[in-house]
Amino acid sequence: MPKYVVKYYDTRAGTIDVDEIEARSEEEIIGELLQYRPNLILLDIRPKSRVQEYFLKVQKINIKELEDFCYHVGNSINIGIDILQSIRDFIEQTSSSKLQYVLKKIVHDLENGTSFSQALKKHKDFPPNLVAMCEISEVTGMLGPTLIDYSKYLRWLIKLRASVKKALTYPFIVLFVTSITIAVMLFWVLPKIIQVFKSLQLEELPLPTEILIWVTNNKIYFLYFFLFLFGAFTLIKILTTINEEFRYLYDKWILKLPVFGRLIFLHHIAEDLKAIRDLYKTGSTLVESIKLIYNELEKNLYIKKTFEQIYRSINNGYSLYEAFEQSGLFSKMVLRTILIGENTGKLDESLQRTIDFYEEEVKNTLEQ
Repeated sequence: MPKYVVKYYDTRAGTIDVDEIEARSEEEIIGELLQYRPNLILLDIRPKSRVQEYFLKVQKINIKELEDFCYHVGNSINIGIDILQSIRDFIEQTSSSKLQYVLKKIVHDLENGTSFSQALKKHKDFPPNLVAMCEISEVTGMLGPTLIDYSKYLRWLIKLRASVKKALTYPFIVLFVTSITIAVMLFWVLPKIIQVFKSLQLEELPLPTEILIWVTNNKIYFLYFFLFLFGAFTLIKILTTINEEFRYLYDKWILKLPVFGRLIFLHHIAEDLKAIRDLYKTGSTLVESIKLIYNELEKNLYIKKTFEQIYRSINNGYSLYEAFEQSGLFSKMVLRTILIGENTGKLDESLQRTIDFYEEEVKNTLEQ
């Protein structure tokens, strides 16, 4: 069934809105509006472009847009504005066409009686931990504070990822520039210099010059070397996609790389513990929080499998401290912090101290 973009004035709310409606024809939409929604004054109606709809579906909502959405809606709910109006207000002010597209569908679901968390669950654009936290907070009546807390979590995540990305990107830029420089020297600059030496017809050349001539004459092998590296990289990417055992070994190997491996490890663990802590603080059980990590959030297969092992250990009656200790992922200091939290009934605070520790470790690693 074709879709139409409908622009109308809502006489009750006093706002101009744009919506997408599925119908057989424009006449059917006009008839339905007149019969069922007399408070709407139709301003414009046009068929929706299929190309535009395709690009909206494949486009992703970036983390900053999601942070803005959670903060705006959370604040609006806290001051007494209902969730429907909060989302409508945000739709008008956001410049993200993808977010507008998704939120209009959510508004439609809410108008038809669907809960906010269930409406979010229909769209893969919203992280599973956000959906889980909203599901719990709808029952406890803490949706506003939960959304604000999640916006703070996203802000923290943006800063953490930016610092790690900056550290990991710089060496690759240096490597790329160096490779281009070597290629230019081998294929353009050095051949001209060699021609000058040959024209001098010297009987004996210094050793460095002889090496330079040899490198220039055998430059094709350097090209083969770079092609080999490219082929190896492509093969690894394919194997990590199609072979789970290879991906597990590769993800484990990545974490053992000097400096970069530790940075990647600290980044992943900090993100995971932050998500567990926020879910636990909202009211989710520890077991369900950890299950969400290995089922949905964690991307490194080695760490994912380790959290699955932790989940099974807790299900078998082990404490969080014992499960963490068996995993081998965490340092003695972190384990002691968790143990104190369990013994004193302040696990939430202990998890936060652990997150602070890993965040500090990321900063220290970046400064090395």
